[in-house]
Amino acid sequence: MASFISVIIEELWIFLFVAFLSVNSCPRENECRYDGKCYEFGSVITKSDGRYRCAEDPAFMRLGSPKHRFHKID
Repeated sequence: MASFISVIIEELWIFLFVAFLSVNSCPRENECRYDGKCYEFGSVITKSDGRYRCAEDPAFMRLGSPKHRFHKID
């Protein structure tokens, strides 16, 4: 019985992890997420402290980090 419960808990963690990644990412790999919206690679947005461009993230190898993010250009 304990083995069955541990398998259920393990499956639940996997499900929650996948759900977390899907909520915090955009449908296409080369998009950036900001303020709940997805922007295409190369898009420029304006924030209160300057302009930002959607570009490759050099730290994409870290777990959960998107492959693209906004980088300040001004």
